[in-house]
Amino acid sequence: MTTGEATALLEQVAPTGWLVLSSPLLLTAALERIHAGELQCQLVLLLDDEGYRPPADPPVPVYVITYDVRPAAFLCGVAAAESSNNGMFTVLASSADPQAQAFIDAVWTGCKYHTNGAMVATSIIPVDDFTGIVSPTVFQVLHTKLKERMGPYFLCNHFIAALGRATPSILYALTDNPTNAFVVGGYADFRMVRERG
Repeated sequence: MTTGEATALLEQVAPTGWLVLSSPLLLTAALERIHAGELQCQLVLLLDDEGYRPPADPPVPVYVITYDVRPAAFLCGVAAAESSNNGMFTVLASSADPQAQAFIDAVWTGCKYHTNGAMVATSIIPVDDFTGIVSPTVFQVLHTKLKERMGPYFLCNHFIAALGRATPSILYALTDNPTNAFVVGGYADFRMVRERG
């Protein structure tokens, strides 16, 4: 389902006490409809705070649930280390994610917990304010710098990414396809981030 298709579902919502949204991508459209009287509810519950920017004066209260990513991120690091044949990992997070550093730290700890000599390259990647994703061009520049920083012997084939809907554009932008890729929080609809070729 695309964001446009999900937004269209708001037109089918009957008057309700609570409106529960699974993505901040739908928040603006929902608040606009509430303000215009096209959608009636008493509060909005947002289940994902990635990229959330609180509106200045929302027409109804907006409550945000933030999940602790650390336990799952730690296990992701352990799983990557268990399947790795060289103990070299790249961990990526999005600047739009308020838990980006917590995710990176927990994955790093999981990798090191399983493989004491693990090499872990990390980066928090900026998202485009307009599209809300990481452009392949920006990623390729940052990825090149990351490889230069880690040195010529860093031959990573495990990419552990928490980049929300930007994840597919990151995977497509990798100069070499990873032989093993662990992706957390990937946006499922690739049509929105990949041009037809």
